[in-house]
Amino acid sequence: MVKKLPLLEELHLYCVDISKEAIEVAGRCCPQLKSFTLNNHDYECPHIGCDEDALAIAKFMPGLRHLQLLGNNITNDGLRVILENYPHLELLDIRHCSDVRYYGSDLARSVSDSYDYYDDDYDNESSGVSDIDSDYDTFYSY
Repeated sequence: MVKKLPLLEELHLYCVDISKEAIEVAGRCCPQLKSFTLNNHDYECPHIGCDEDALAIAKFMPGLRHLQLLGNNITNDGLRVILENYPHLELLDIRHCSDVRYYGSDLARSVSDSYDYYDDDYDNESSGVSDIDSDYDTFYSY
């Protein structure tokens, strides 16, 4: 389908199990992608850290400004690749990515220096984050 949409700027996939090859095809066929969402939150998959999605996104979707990987099995290594390859990223949303353990790591410093972020420990009242968002894990915005 994406092969017929070379001018596509936004692609949002929800509750799907998509291969890294499919991500590569989307990136190659839609070089103008600015926003990509891969929501695996409701998809039943094993919780084993895997960075294939992050590596495919980093390699084949260079123009992204908004990236949401919801419920993905990305790890710290995959997050590091994303941060290194997207210096102009405006939004990075990795809510429910349980294999990312950035607290106490060099990633925490990198993220806090570059992004405003939201997580469960953050004060919702002062951040302007709505109660609807209060059950999510991590949200970064530049």
